[in-house]
Amino acid sequence: MLMPAKIIAIQTETMIRAVLVVLATWITVLVVTILATPLTWILIAGFLAIGIAPVVDKLQRLTWGKRGMALGLLSLATLLVFALVVSRLLPALVRQTNEILQSLPEMRNSIAQGNHPLAQFINRYNLFEMLDSRKEAIIAFFTASFGTVFTGAAGFFAGFFTTLTFMAYFVVGGPGWIEELKQSRVGDKYRTHEKTIRQMGAAISSYVVGNLLTSVFAMAASFVVLVLLGIPTPLPLSFIYGVFDIIPIVGATLGGVMLVAIALFHSVSAAVIMVVFVLAYQQVETVWIQPRVYGRALNLPNVVVLIAAILGGALAGLVGALLAIPFAACIRVLVVAYLDMHPTKPN
Repeated sequence: MLMPAKIIAIQTETMIRAVLVVLATWITVLVVTILATPLTWILIAGFLAIGIAPVVDKLQRLTWGKRGMALGLLSLATLLVFALVVSRLLPALVRQTNEILQSLPEMRNSIAQGNHPLAQFINRYNLFEMLDSRKEAIIAFFTASFGTVFTGAAGFFAGFFTTLTFMAYFVVGGPGWIEELKQSRVGDKYRTHEKTIRQMGAAISSYVVGNLLTSVFAMAASFVVLVLLGIPTPLPLSFIYGVFDIIPIVGATLGGVMLVAIALFHSVSAAVIMVVFVLAYQQVETVWIQPRVYGRALNLPNVVVLIAAILGGALAGLVGALLAIPFAACIRVLVVAYLDMHPTKPN
């Protein structure tokens, strides 16, 4: 005999709440998707503001407590250094880039005549003939891509200056916002977790400053090796390698592949020496430079750094990979703080 089916009564108010929750979730996801770019700029500005905050704090003591003046001095010093570097770097970059462009026809003829280490490979697969036959298609492709490149460059500069503007607001107004938070109804909770918040800020600051310093070390080391090997245009090549080094995990490897490829055009022995340098420098940077530059603020195992960079890159590209590591360090600080507040009781 079949049992009668149970009828579950759902109140109208409950159904309305469920529909509203689903609708609010959908609207939130839609808004975040639409505003992903400006939200990314704001997030980067926040990380940079936390990163340079300790420097501004020290300068503030020299500017009679004027935080805006301290940020202005730091910005002015940065612009002066940037102008000095550009004044020294730009002429060399232009000159050496012209040397690369002017050497291409000679390199092509050398390869075509079989006088270059890569000649056998290139001639075997008729790469020059393939490029010559598709010259018009290649020119058309780059011509069509000019508009996209110009739009992307304009968007980059817009995002760059917007990020700097938000960063300035965060740096100048941050301490005042914190004081207002302390005086609010949640002030007691903030003071309870203030130590944890400061540790998270120290982790982010260590990562921002440390990443820039390690890139400078990579640039200097690669420049010395390029000069010793006699490879032309060492300045732009070392600069590009330093920029690659900013990218977590794979940046130094990608830059190293570029250096090895350039060295191979010079000679096979130079390429071998460059491979040894890239592998050795990565080990030195990982084992000796990074622990001393980053300090103990991050304190993350290498496998956690790798997982964080991969997941961050999959979620938000290069920006996600850059921000995922300090985010993982903040999670570690939160976990440690939670365990300290809730110690395990013995049986």
